[in-house]
Formats: sequence, structure tokens, C-alpha cells
Amino acid sequence: HGIPILTNSKFMRQLLHRNQIPLEHIKVIAPVLLEDSPPDFVPPSGLRKMLFVGRLTPEKGLHQLIEAIAPLETDWELIVAGDGEERVTCQNLAARLNVAHKVHIRGWLSQSEVASLYQDCAFVVVPSLWPEPFGRTGPEAFLNGRPVIAFAVGGVPDWLEDGATGYLVPPGDVVELRGRIQTLLESPSQQKQMGSHARAQALKTWNAEAHINSLLRFFVQARTRANVR
Repeated sequence: HGIPILTNSKFMRQLLHRNQIPLEHIKVIAPVLLEDSPPDFVPPSGLRKMLFVGRLTPEKGLHQLIEAIAPLETDWELIVAGDGEERVTCQNLAARLNVAHKVHIRGWLSQSEVASLYQDCAFVVVPSLWPEPFGRTGPEAFLNGRPVIAFAVGGVPDWLEDGATGYLVPPGDVVELRGRIQTLLESPSQQKQMGSHARAQALKTWNAEAHINSLLRFFVQARTRANVR
């Protein structure tokens, strides 16, 4: 009859289905990002500051992000929390494009240090080129009341509502990414509005109570189906 499978995004549900698993056997349940009290909302210290969090590997898209923002005439600063094989390549790119003084690669940081960066920035950019199964960085930004600009890959469109909690950009489209970043950089009111909407969504969706209730409903339904059979 098939074993029920849990996953955390519609993208993963479709991927499993393409691998011959019936849709009715796959249930999407939102993960837990908020186990205790939510982080305090802290207004950003700099309205021109954006944050990238992740491994510095080709599929994470930092190279494309630097290419996107380098020509911007609007003032900006990019903080990078992460490290990896692309670090030197990205540093060299920033130097070649004359923006090395605006791109600050901090390396691997503790959880508390990354939490502080979320609260310090104006918004977060997730330029992943590979199909993220979910993409945890964006929802973590939402919990801190920060909008997100991301390539529309994998499970990212599951949680990012284009024009409401940030912007979805066609994968790899550097020009469109640049335009969306400039839009947010030049509109503090939009940063605030989107960030507020994003935080409300995060508090409602990714808490332990909602997750446990979804699990209980799933187990009851699974047991009922098993008894019927």
C-alpha cells in the first residue's frame, strides 16, 4: 500500500512524485524554526545593508550576487556569513569590480553571531542556483522581520510570497536580481512593510505547536487509512 512520507516543501513532494511515489502518500508539513520565544524585533542599523548566509560554493550564487550589486549607484554594503571554496574567487571578483570595500566576508560564525547579523541588516538575499529543498536562511530572516530577495528555485517559492515578503527572481537572472535589490535599497518603507508581513508569517507557520498539531493529524489519518485497509 505504500509507506506515508513526510517532507517540508511542495517542491520535494513533486520531486518524490516524479520518482514514482504516489502524491497521496506524501504529506508536506512545515518545519520547526521557532521552539521557544521569537527573537526580538530590532530595527535595522543600516537601511543599505544586505546579508548573505551560507556556504561559499558555486551553487549558492554569491558570485552572481556580487555581479548583480557591483554596478549599483545606490549606496550598499554586503555582509557574508559563511566560508568555502568560492571565498577567494568571490573576493577577487569584488576587487576586480572595485567593490571589495563593500563586501565583507566574515567566515563561519556562531549561531548567536548570525542572529545578530539578521537583526543588523535591512534585508537578506538568497541567490541559490541549485534547487534548495526548503532554504532555511530565508525563513530565519522572516523571524527577525527581514524581507528576502531570492532566486525562485526548489522549495523557496513555498515560503517567499513575491511582492509581499520579498521578491522572487528568475533563477540566474542577474539583471532582475539587481533591479529588485535596488528597489528595496531605495525604499525603507517597503523594507519595513515586507519585513512585518514576513515576521507575521514566520511566527504563525514555523512554530513547534503548529508542527506538532500537523504531525498528530497526519498520524491519525495514517492510522485510519491503515485500519480501513
